[in-house]
Amino acid sequence: MFLSPLILLNASNEPNAMLCVSTIGRGERQSDRSRAIVLLMSAGGIVIAKLLLAIGLIAATVSIQAVFMEVGLRTFRRIDPEYLGRHATAATVVWVSYLMVPIVLDICLWASVYYALGALPTLEDAAYFSTATFTTVGYGDIVLGKEWRQLSVFEAVNGWIVFG
Repeated sequence: MFLSPLILLNASNEPNAMLCVSTIGRGERQSDRSRAIVLLMSAGGIVIAKLLLAIGLIAATVSIQAVFMEVGLRTFRRIDPEYLGRHATAATVVWVSYLMVPIVLDICLWASVYYALGALPTLEDAAYFSTATFTTVGYGDIVLGKEWRQLSVFEAVNGWIVFG
């Protein structure tokens, strides 16, 4: 067993060297099957990293939602019920507007990750794509490259969780 180098391309098509475990002896010829196993092991690490990133982002956005909900409910409980009854429309508008703030923060978080990873060329494109994905509208006019598509699926699921 020895370590063999494997060259993969990252999101900006720059080569990334990775070390992979190979079970073939140094003098033996590597079969197609063993090459596929080495590639799968490398790809598996990448898939797990993307999965962990998605889980972390979902956890962060759910936490943002929970904090805003807690603060908002505490504030509304302090307001006199008669006042809320007389100004029900205004209270509803304020509450809905307030709940839009954590949603915008969630979208910005996902967009900044896409931009930081180089999955989208501009922050504007990342914000637009993230908004369309998080709200599960998904127009399809801006799409991620093949290597980042799976991450966007988790953003759509995240938006579905938040919007219910």
